[in-house]
Parts: sequence; C-alpha cells; structure tokens
Amino acid sequence: MPSDGYTGCSSGTYRRKHNSWVDFGTVPAASKVRFSGFPTDYTKLPTVAFVTPDMCNDMHDCSIATGDTCLRSGSTATPSGPRPTTAC
Repeated sequence: MPSDGYTGCSSGTYRRKHNSWVDFGTVPAASKVRFSGFPTDYTKLPTVAFVTPDMCNDMHDCSIATGDTCLRSGSTATPSGPRPTTAC
C-alpha cells in the first residue's frame, strides 16, 4: 500500500485487488497498515496478520528471484527471530 489506510485502486506496483482486507468494513482503518508499520515485537501482532505483496514481489511484473527474495525475507521472521527488512 502506498500509505496506511489507502483505499485507491492502484499506485505504483500496488493493486487493491490483491488486498481484499481494505474492503472489509469491520476491519478498523487503523489496522490497514503498510508492512513497514508492522511492530518490531511480533507478540504485539493481532491473531491474524496478512501481508500482501505488490506486483513486483508477487513475481507478476518482476523476476522470480525478486519474489524469492521477498518470500525468504518475510518467512524468516518469527516472534523470537529477526524482523524482515524487505517489505513485501
């Protein structure tokens, strides 16, 4: 998302169609944040947290290597492990 709470259809490599959570009226706007807004303490995440890759990190517009890098950086984070540095 280009900004927290963004409800537009697209911006840069972001596409709303991949981020269905913005359409749920019962999900508070304050919880619709960019990946960079995730807490560094993963125990503070809600029960369900959903990360939506952009058109590059989902390998639609960019290489498989780009998608692999995004996936690896996001999947290595655990509550006791490091926070990912790549937003995907």
